[in-house]
Amino acid sequence: MKVIKAADLFCGAGGTSTGLAKACADLGFGLDLIAINHWQIAIDTHSANHPSMNHLCESLDNVDPRKLVKGGRLNILVASPECTHHSNARGGRPMNDQSRSGAFMVLRWAEALYIDTLIIENVPEFKTWGPLGANKRPLVSKKGHAFQAFIVQLQALGYNVEYKILNAADFGDATTRKRLFIIARRGNKTINWPVATHVKNTNADLFGSKVKPWVSAREIIDWNIKGKSIFERKHPLSKSTLNRIEAGLRKFGGKNAEPFLVILRNHADALSVDQPIPTVTTSGNHVGLCEPFIVKMYKGGSGAQSVEEPLPTVMTKNKFAVVEPFIVGQLGPRILRSVDEPLQTITTTSRGVMLVEPFIVRYNGGTTEAGTHRVHSVDEPMPTIASGGNQYGLVSPFLVKYNGSGVGVQSVDTPIDTITTKDRFGLVEGERLDIRFRMLQPHELAAAMGFPKGYKFTGNRTEIVKQIGNAVPVHIATALAKANIAA
Repeated sequence: MKVIKAADLFCGAGGTSTGLAKACADLGFGLDLIAINHWQIAIDTHSANHPSMNHLCESLDNVDPRKLVKGGRLNILVASPECTHHSNARGGRPMNDQSRSGAFMVLRWAEALYIDTLIIENVPEFKTWGPLGANKRPLVSKKGHAFQAFIVQLQALGYNVEYKILNAADFGDATTRKRLFIIARRGNKTINWPVATHVKNTNADLFGSKVKPWVSAREIIDWNIKGKSIFERKHPLSKSTLNRIEAGLRKFGGKNAEPFLVILRNHADALSVDQPIPTVTTSGNHVGLCEPFIVKMYKGGSGAQSVEEPLPTVMTKNKFAVVEPFIVGQLGPRILRSVDEPLQTITTTSRGVMLVEPFIVRYNGGTTEAGTHRVHSVDEPMPTIASGGNQYGLVSPFLVKYNGSGVGVQSVDTPIDTITTKDRFGLVEGERLDIRFRMLQPHELAAAMGFPKGYKFTGNRTEIVKQIGNAVPVHIATALAKANIAA
């Protein structure tokens, strides 16, 4: 078996290493890799998942590549120099030239060793890398000069160099993280860019071949973890978060009340769970999951149910009239709203908004057909209509009168009849639309970045999320490595 000799500089939790190992395995090659990082926690994570690889916890400033690499040759070197001092996410905070110089460590290795292929990853803003002025901000007049000097030096060392911005979602990662990749190959060797395997629009053809749809957030979310009601929190959510949730309800609430992602950064509001999640950052607290659901509020009701299920059976003998679905506010005046209109102000109390939605119920007293239900959603086709005709009605909230002289049912919007000394009135209530909200957990973020199930992370939650946010998505790393190792 041919063994690929490699080094992963700034290896972090091991996203690139994992992708490189998978590429070698798929191509039938062995892998002899040196992983280097200055953060012990990241090295501990890397070691726990790749025990056969060689690990070194050290600053690259203190590493002599000639002493470390026996024979002075590598088939491939992958590197992800520190990117935080290039990213626009830093806003107006001061920058530091020393922190921005990590890329030059790659040049040091390229000069000291014979390396066939280099793959370097960074944020797209890396292309604007230039010197800083007296105010610790990049000089506009020198924008991109340092980056171009970096490319020229690679070329001067005998490398053919190309660079592109790629979207991880196009290669099977459940994140739309966009990163700049630089590929440098020794001599006149052709640079091979991987062909996208996934697309946002599944109807699109790529060179005559059908490609897969993007991997959605729905596929990496752990649906067994339930969020907390936004109405029942000890510490209410911030106004900006509630505004984003409200925007999400406008987009995805509707009559199906679909779950959606709440994006808590920049000016974003909400995304469908059928799309990949946005870029995972080192803080990790920018993506939340919002799940609208039905709470059973009547006597005998228990817990909650999905809005995709029919409502529970209403036990009455009455034949009901047809009404339209609507939302009713439970605070102050009972304002009725169409389900197609925005919700009223969402407050921190638990009974702010109630969804009242009709459903179809069989009331002919007969048995249902095999495999069918007595209760049916109004969004589904009607069951078989028998020759008897009126076997089904549409249920809405109403009052039920139990005494013999009563008229049966009446609307909740009209005054009730004379109140006697005995309980004579029952209320058949609708259901309240509640909203669970929670942040995505580390194992969900790791899954979005392509880390395999069961990947072990060391450190506390903050340190784990930082490792995930710093990582290179695994599937795009695999594609890049495979394209160039195969060549």
